[in-house]
Amino acid sequence: MVVEEQDKCTRFEFGLRFELIMQRVFEALVEKTKLCEEVKRIECKRKEKARALLKRESSLNVTPLTRNHR
Repeated sequence: MVVEEQDKCTRFEFGLRFELIMQRVFEALVEKTKLCEEVKRIECKRKEKARALLKRESSLNVTPLTRNHR
């Protein structure tokens, strides 16, 4: 009976440790996901700024360049 109770306690402790480890892994994954989302958001903003700049520059150069070949 005592051995069975110790075995139950040992399995319970192992289960708790496993749950704590999994909780830490989950928290780490959440933090990495947040970081990735932030990086993507920053990249999108940079691309939008670059597109806006190109659009503005192209609108300033309205007159097409022509070449006279004779």
